[in-house]
Amino acid sequence: MATLTNTPLGTPRGKIDGYVYYNSKGKTIFRRSGKSGPQTPLQKANCQAMAVTMKLLKPMLKYINLGYGYQAKGTDKNPHNLATAYHKKHALKGEYPNIQVDYSKVILSVGDLSKIRDMQLQKVATGLQFTWDPKLNYKPEEYDDLVMIQLYYTCTKKADHFLNAAKRCDGTYFIEMDEEYLQAEIAVYTSVKSADGCRISDSSFLGMINEKAEIPEMTVKALEIKTKKEEKKKAKKELSDLKIKLAVVTTSYIQQLTEINAGTRTEDKAFITLEAEFLTLKCKMQGMPKAVKPDN
Repeated sequence: MATLTNTPLGTPRGKIDGYVYYNSKGKTIFRRSGKSGPQTPLQKANCQAMAVTMKLLKPMLKYINLGYGYQAKGTDKNPHNLATAYHKKHALKGEYPNIQVDYSKVILSVGDLSKIRDMQLQKVATGLQFTWDPKLNYKPEEYDDLVMIQLYYTCTKKADHFLNAAKRCDGTYFIEMDEEYLQAEIAVYTSVKSADGCRISDSSFLGMINEKAEIPEMTVKALEIKTKKEEKKKAKKELSDLKIKLAVVTTSYIQQLTEINAGTRTEDKAFITLEAEFLTLKCKMQGMPKAVKPDN
């Protein structure tokens, strides 16, 4: 990858003769446009890590633009670049193909402003109640700082942000919520920004609302094995029942077919129904999974 400043033809953009040109922070960057081959396990893990990171950050973009904006000033990075780099490296857990977010390590803002160190979060019947001591020993200019709150719904990957929730000196803030949202699993984060918007604190993770118990990996494998055994057992029983029913129907069908061929019985409606049932059962038998079919 390289950068261009001035060219006789102006500033290129797009794909030209095997190279891709684009603009970033006032710089024109170009790189070779390669052809991707089969992915290695490491590349697959990297792709999933990036996908999980993007899905996490997408609904929180407004919060991140404020949260990493102070850090991005004077660099050729934007807030989303910085947030992506941090979370992809530090806020994920697990191995491919089961990479997940570690919500306790998510950081939505980075700055030098004082945090609210004693904020408490309580779920009540109609919403979430936030409280803190407004009389702590903050600097005089910090009492008008604004509290920011981010709610991230882990199951739906959606988010609600409150960028000017309350002043530091208020000591309380209430978010009214519908029952549907209040019963969801929610990761809760908070930050503080200065009244002029020029400074921000590091974010704090206040915890999970309605946290679902995480099943250990060994337990997951044990459940998978148990499920497979139960499915195989069920399939074998279905095969056994099918064999018994087919044997009964086959005996009756052969007997009636013999009588029809001998002229002692007519091909009536009852026989046509029996024949249809016989053919259906044979098809079902042929379609049974090989894993549960009896050995010949």
